[in-house]
Amino acid sequence: MHRTQVSLEDKQYRNLQRYAKLKNRSISAVIRELLDAHIPVAAQPKGAENPLLALKGVVSGKGKTTGRNHNDFLYTHEKRWNED
Repeated sequence: MHRTQVSLEDKQYRNLQRYAKLKNRSISAVIRELLDAHIPVAAQPKGAENPLLALKGVVSGKGKTTGRNHNDFLYTHEKRWNED
């Protein structure tokens, strides 16, 4: 974890204090949560963790392509799953 010093307007600091107290969180925790919620993933450095990438490879199959026609694969009759 990195230690950072930030200058805030008096009003901003008071609002941050109140919000942290209301949420029963530290000011640091509130700032981290706000940053995570408001900085888009695209702005994160390349290689940053993407939770969807954790799913890569969790399912095995018989080599059929499902990416291009994923709707057909996902939303066809249940029988289709048992044809392989």
